[in-house]
This record gives sequence, structure tokens and C-alpha cells, in this order.
Amino acid sequence: DRKALLEYKSNNKNSTKQEYTAPRTEAEKLVADIWKESLNIEQIDIFSNFFELGGHSIKAVNVMFKIEKKTGKRIPLSALFQHSTVFEFAKLLNIDSKISSDCLIPIKPKGNKPPLFMVHGAGLNILNFLNVIKYFDEDQPVYGIQGIGPNGYDNWYESIEAMAAHYVDAITKINPKGPYALAGFSFGGIVAFEMTRQLKEQGKTVSLSALLDTYVDSSYYYPTVQQKKIIRYLDRTRRRFDFLLEMLMSWKAFKKRINAKKEYLLKTHFDQNNTMTEQEVLALEEFIVADSMVSKITDLYHLVPQNFEVDLFRAKDDTNHKLDPTHLGWKKAALKGVRIHNIPGDHLDIVEPPNDKILARMLQDILDQRHANV
Repeated sequence: DRKALLEYKSNNKNSTKQEYTAPRTEAEKLVADIWKESLNIEQIDIFSNFFELGGHSIKAVNVMFKIEKKTGKRIPLSALFQHSTVFEFAKLLNIDSKISSDCLIPIKPKGNKPPLFMVHGAGLNILNFLNVIKYFDEDQPVYGIQGIGPNGYDNWYESIEAMAAHYVDAITKINPKGPYALAGFSFGGIVAFEMTRQLKEQGKTVSLSALLDTYVDSSYYYPTVQQKKIIRYLDRTRRRFDFLLEMLMSWKAFKKRINAKKEYLLKTHFDQNNTMTEQEVLALEEFIVADSMVSKITDLYHLVPQNFEVDLFRAKDDTNHKLDPTHLGWKKAALKGVRIHNIPGDHLDIVEPPNDKILARMLQDILDQRHANV
């Protein structure tokens, strides 16, 4: 197998047209058939990359669902990043033991620039970075951090601090000297902030602490569970008051906003018949479990203001329901300031076409400026 892969790479360098290599083993045939069906293509070379063939997050979930249904073997979604050809992925089916996965995934490891580390959102996987990474410079390494603990999902993290410490340990092993560029999507922004705090405590240089549309509730600034409950109650009351005030001031604008939200939810989560496929139900169930795990440690987190700056990438179309639409709650946390960068779209749209390219190029420009002398 190793010889075949080396021969393929060698031949690929010497010719502009790549010869087709058909599946040879039963495992390769099974994987190829599932990929062909999911990607809606007639033929797949065993050395072709799943994502370069048009694979994205929904199709990746679809593939894993079908693999499990056919083989009874559950493979982590992140395995597609590390084994993204039929040749590589098929070998996973022949492993008898449970397939483990590290928290650090080399999405795009090649390049001579300081790497960017992108932290997962509440779903704990990094599939929503698939579109974004395509638009970074060719020589910009990008690593994804997924929400897997030292023992997988068993004995998972008891706190955001513990989660951040594990991630810091992982990134310092592959980049001992720094500098460290971090970007966290949604919940991942809170983790990136805590990672920045811990890295700076170790005397490390953090060149970027990017919060990708991360909103922090004002209750995070209070240390006890009781205080947090009271603040959340007061915040909910204030939101309801603002909601009623908006309705009274402009019924037309209020009605338009409600209809737009209803249309968005139907379009995003259901098809025309308001039904979900079996794999969509499975993906939703997995997200609900992950979100519940995240909520437990988020509710315990005490956000203490720190003496550094953050870069906030804010979704322009998704700020009207927040108590702090300008800084999304971060002004008190970052004592050296919050740099605001506006991205078109709402919370989920900022990592989807066409906004994914805007986000990636903004991040790349900032990275190049901060690393100019590295």
C-alpha cells in the first residue's frame, strides 16, 4: 500500500493528467461506492481527496452515517481530515480496535508561516471550518482543535480551564516557541480566550486571539452559580422588555423580523415537507448531546478580565437580539481593547459561502501583519 501511494505521488508530479486507480480491495470498493453516492459522481480514484471532490460538512455526516450502517463501525468525523482518500480511509475499516482521535487535527499542516489554530464551536467538531480553510494562503498552516478529551468522550472535561489546558499542551508540542495564533468559533471563542490567558501565564507570545461571533453572557463575569442565575434572570427580563419595546415602536419592522426568523429556521432545519432524513436526525442528536456537555462547563466558567487585546469577528446580521450588539459582551474582558471586524451574514453564515472567503482573507491579512517580523 505504501509503495502504491509513493508511486502515485511520483507519477502525479511528472504528469499533468492523473491516471485513474480503481478500488482494489472490498473495503476500498465499499468506501468508494458510499462516496460516489454521497458526492453524486460516477467514478472515484482511490487517491482523490474527499473535500476536493466537493465534500462538505453535511456530506461528511452522510458518509459516516452510511459507513456505520454498512459496517457497524463508528468512525470519528475528524478521521476524514486525516484520511481523506478512499485508499487511506478504507484502512480504518480493517482496524479491530476502537478508532481514537486526537484533539488537534492537521487540516492544512504545510507552510512556512506560523500556524493558525482554530477551535471548535458547541458541536465539538471542526467541520464548519471546511469552507474557510480553502481561502488561506497556500503557505499558511491551519490546525483544527476538536472537543475530544484525553480519554475521548469518557471522563470529559470538568471545566473550560481544563479543556483549554489540554489544548494548550497539544499546540505547544507541535509549536514549542510560538507565536500562537488562535481563532475560536462561537463557544470556541471563550476557549480561545482562556487558552490565551494560560499561554501568556507561561510567558508565551499570542499574536492573535480571534473570537468568531462569540457572545458572552454578562453572567459569565460572576463567580458563583447563584449570582449567575440572578444575572441571567435579569438579562432575560431586559431582553423581553426590549422585545416588547421594539414591537410597540414599529409593528411592521417587528413582524418582518419574526417572519424572517421563522423562514430561516424552516429553511435551515427542515426540507419542504418539514421532515428530516435519518442522518440529519442522527447529526442533530449528536449536536444536542455535545451542546449539553458544553453548557455544563460554560455555566461554571468565571470570565476574569485580562490584560490583552482580542479581535472580534462579528456577524453583521445577527446583533439585534443581543444586550451588547457592539462588543458582544467582551469589552470588560479584554482590558487592552476589542478590535471589531464585521462579516456579512448571521452567526452560521460567516463560515459559509460567500462569507467564508471574506473571513479567511481578513484573518490572513491580520496574521501577515502580526507575523511580518517572525
